[in-house]
Amino acid sequence: MEANPIRRPVQIILTAIIIASFCSLVAQPVLSSPPVDATGTPVTLNPPSNVTTTSLTLTWTQYGASGFMNYRVMQNTYNSFGCNCKTIKLIPTINQTSTPVTGLIPGTTYYFMIRVVTATGDIDSNVVNITMPTQEVDTTPPTVAIVSPQNITYGRDPILVNWTADESAVWAGYSLDGAAPVNLPGSIALSSLSMGPHVLTVYANDSSMNMGSSTVHFTVSYDATPPTVYSATVDSVVEGEPITIYAMIMDDQGVSEAAVFYMIRGGTSFTRLDLTACPTCENLYEANFTAPVGIDAIIDYYLFASDGENNATSPSGAPGELLNITVMARPPAVQIISPVNATNSSALITWEPSDAADFQMYSIIITQGSSSAVVANITAKQTPSYLASGLAANTTYGFTIRVYDSTGLFRDSETVTVSTLPNTSEPGPEPEPSWLSLYGPYIGIGAAAAAIAGVAIALYLRRKA
Repeated sequence: MEANPIRRPVQIILTAIIIASFCSLVAQPVLSSPPVDATGTPVTLNPPSNVTTTSLTLTWTQYGASGFMNYRVMQNTYNSFGCNCKTIKLIPTINQTSTPVTGLIPGTTYYFMIRVVTATGDIDSNVVNITMPTQEVDTTPPTVAIVSPQNITYGRDPILVNWTADESAVWAGYSLDGAAPVNLPGSIALSSLSMGPHVLTVYANDSSMNMGSSTVHFTVSYDATPPTVYSATVDSVVEGEPITIYAMIMDDQGVSEAAVFYMIRGGTSFTRLDLTACPTCENLYEANFTAPVGIDAIIDYYLFASDGENNATSPSGAPGELLNITVMARPPAVQIISPVNATNSSALITWEPSDAADFQMYSIIITQGSSSAVVANITAKQTPSYLASGLAANTTYGFTIRVYDSTGLFRDSETVTVSTLPNTSEPGPEPEPSWLSLYGPYIGIGAAAAAIAGVAIALYLRRKA
């Protein structure tokens, strides 16, 4: 009876020791070994990437043996995957070897492992751990863009250095031709540069001391020979059409600037358009604009080119001497007079006579459904009408008057829609009734009565005799 109080605590202590020993073994950082019948090499889990305060990306090597069933992404807050670990992702595709992990706590240390589940057992990867940052870390360097100089040939200095960055820079510097970087407080001018090629690199540091840079190659040449400029542009266009100015520009040191200056004759100032180099052509440049509408005009223009050191124009005496393009206006449209007189087989179309100074003819265009045809040409300017005959009854037609000038240019009027009348068969008027039709029945009755009376009188006289 006295041993029982002692045996009971001893049993409790022994039980606690056994449980503690088991959990201690389970909690060891050594990964569980694959089952004896599992085959294949464990995958390799890489250090986390794209780390923020609450998320990261895990990547690993692809499992290379047969029997694959799925990847299990294991996560824990201490280095043990026997107890209290959890599977945060189950990936059934063998060639998916990355996954984002979100919802993490800043400042917390996490352990990760990839468990490959196969038909013959589980195979565990190595374990990686990371302590999540408590604030975002800027690891992206500034993007630096050099505006000037460009990759071209320059003449005599100074050459302006201009640059931009996509974030504020706490320090900027530049290196010329491989020399040690020097401070770059803002835009500067490079002077006393030697003839030949040069390399300029601009550096910029952000507040996290990430450094970005950009490099440009350019050439300095003291060229005394100006570019050679030729024009290859048509000499006439129709109003409203696009005009393309072509220029052949040649220079042994390269062209730094090319433009066309144009003006409608009678204007007071030129408009400048940059000439763009043809990417697949040699020495060919072009610029585009639109001819004015509604007027005959002459466009005067000249070409300009520079190699950075010398300028040239075509014609060489520009702007006192100019090239030109003639703009031809189309004849004005005529106005169809409404309403249009129509019958069941014809329509008479009339319009205001054309006031074109260079009138050639009218063309009458009839549209029915989706078909159009020129049905007549009228060369008399003062004959502004046309009778369209042979039309189908109860049908809708469209009529358009096209005016031509002697150069072949034309302009159409608005299209007027006309419907012909339907065919009809109307009855003639009823004839007036004749006296015979009115009184004939009565005359017949009277004649019959007279005849009967005559017979009766004759019989009476015979009896008397």
